[in-house]
Amino acid sequence: MSENRCLICGDLVPEGRMVCPRCEAKALDDKQPRSYSFVIHGEPATKKNSAQIVVNPNTGRPFITPSKRYKQWASYCRKYILAWKNRPESPINYPVMLTYTFYMPTRRMVDDLNLSEAMDDILTECGILREDCRDIVVGHDGTRVYHDKENPRVCILITEVPNYKQWKEW
Repeated sequence: MSENRCLICGDLVPEGRMVCPRCEAKALDDKQPRSYSFVIHGEPATKKNSAQIVVNPNTGRPFITPSKRYKQWASYCRKYILAWKNRPESPINYPVMLTYTFYMPTRRMVDDLNLSEAMDDILTECGILREDCRDIVVGHDGTRVYHDKENPRVCILITEVPNYKQWKEW
């Protein structure tokens, strides 16, 4: 496995961190964009793979629901996110760039877009993001998928995008 490096400047960082102390201090300066980062340990799951068709017992109409594996992953993530000490005080309603670094336990093919979509939905459900629309999530630049058999996880970096014109004001 490669050494842990700061997502912003590339310097070495302690295990479990995504940003070095110097970049973190810069982010705290009022002139710098707001930034949040944290790590969720465990194997990330997508929402689209193995979706199930279930019949509503009241109406008899079928509908599609996410897989049991995704539901377990989302529940697991909620516990991590709710215990996160430096989380935003209120849901983020300003433009941000989301950068996910996924570490998967196997080398099998996985769609990073599906993984990102699942994490966006989880962050919205947990109250980190107000919405995962284009006005708030302006992109996923830098999102990557790597292999780490011993320590699967997702590293999340949320960075404010200054001077971005929102279509709708929240």
